[in-house]
Amino acid sequence: MSTSQLTDVKGIGPDAAAKLAASGITSAEALAGASLEEITAVPGFGPVRAAAVRKAAVSAAGQDAAPAQADEPTSARELPPEAVPSPAARKPAKKVKQKAKKTGKKGKDMKAEKARKDEKTKKAKKAEKAKKNEKDVKAKKAKKAKKAKEAKKAKEAKKAKKDKKDKKKKK
Repeated sequence: MSTSQLTDVKGIGPDAAAKLAASGITSAEALAGASLEEITAVPGFGPVRAAAVRKAAVSAAGQDAAPAQADEPTSARELPPEAVPSPAARKPAKKVKQKAKKTGKKGKDMKAEKARKDEKTKKAKKAEKAKKNEKDVKAKKAKKAKKAKEAKKAKEAKKAKKDKKDKKKKK
């Protein structure tokens, strides 16, 4: 079997498969038959991960049961305290991952997305302002027309009054 078949095992990606192959574990069957000491000797495989991938390899290889050793732990609870890394020891790895996320392509995409949203917001605000200005202009025109109409009416009323006086004087 080839290295690519190691990737059929849950928890083993291309990088992990390459590391295992470099250590002489080249198939799911070989991984299922390997001891935890052999697997933990591979960089990136601690006792918990080693136990998990070994168990997954047994399933992927189609074996009923791996030649289990009585002293091999199957979970983190069964490991000796010194074999389980403390939460403080795990924090730097998380920070590195977070840094990679911030500087990765996704960060650039997020910045571009934010810029597009900001541009849309600016356009929407500009359109809203233009609409408001248009309403204001219409209101001013209507007010001016109303004043002109009232002034015309007042002028006509004044003229009518004057004409009435002139008619009285002529009589």
